Amino acid sequence: MNRILTTEKVTWIDIKNPTDKDINIISANFPFHPFVLEELIREIRHPRIENYGNYLFFVIHYPYFDRKNQETKPKEIDFLITENKIITIHQSTILPVESLFINLQLYPEKQKEAIEGGTIGLLYIILEEILKSLTPKFNNIDKKLDQIEEEITRGEYKKTINRIFFIKKDILNLEKILSPQKKVFDILQEEGAKLLGKNSKPFLHEIFNDFLAQKSILDSFRQTIFALDNTNTSLLSIETNEIIKILTIVTLILLPLQYITNIFINQSTLMWILISLQILFITFILGYFKIKKWL
Repeated sequence: MNRILTTEKVTWIDIKNPTDKDINIISANFPFHPFVLEELIREIRHPRIENYGNYLFFVIHYPYFDRKNQETKPKEIDFLITENKIITIHQSTILPVESLFINLQLYPEKQKEAIEGGTIGLLYIILEEILKSLTPKFNNIDKKLDQIEEEITRGEYKKTINRIFFIKKDILNLEKILSPQKKVFDILQEEGAKLLGKNSKPFLHEIFNDFLAQKSILDSFRQTIFALDNTNTSLLSIETNEIIKILTIVTLILLPLQYITNIFINQSTLMWILISLQILFITFILGYFKIKKWL
């Protein structure tokens, strides 16, 4: 499926799930290298950027949360940029791109604002929408980190282990997707300016800075979750050692009582007193464990 938004200054062609027919149409209307056209069909797992003189080709990945598998995965989006055209190609729906395209079609005032800066202005808005879409994801992670910290403060170390695992996995998946793209946004500053002119530099520089800001937030999340994991592991280890210590003391107390009970097994009165003492002691220990939330 392809959609076209045509204005006086720039044309945006958005293609979802490209077919051979779509690629043939692009080939017939644009002087793109055959190697580039082949890349539009197959999956590209790593971000990249290339300047072909009269157009730019670059690939980035949009992180989305797969609810079925409960993990963050990448969605590829390819960009072909000429002086007055932007072509975006992706295999499935990219929510920020979908939302932006529909808004520009439905609201003339937003379309006018988007195309005011020409090709670079529209490219800036597309990439900014993709970067801004990370904010809800980051807010959710931030909230979960606060919850983990509260659980550790309450001494719920065992309960926190699974939460830490899933948050750590989510953060590392996001980092795996975003970190390789730093080079693309960095090179885009120079190569984009060569194609779109010196006036594009402030836009491209702002895109790179916004990417770095998002990456910095992700880095802080990674440091925080590893710190919380280390803290939780240390406190859980201390708690485990305390339990072992108490159980050792209990064993040392109960063994002599059990031995004495065996000696006076024929004296029923004394034997029941000793058994009662053992039961009371065990009950006390279980109650203590319950209060400490070890059971």
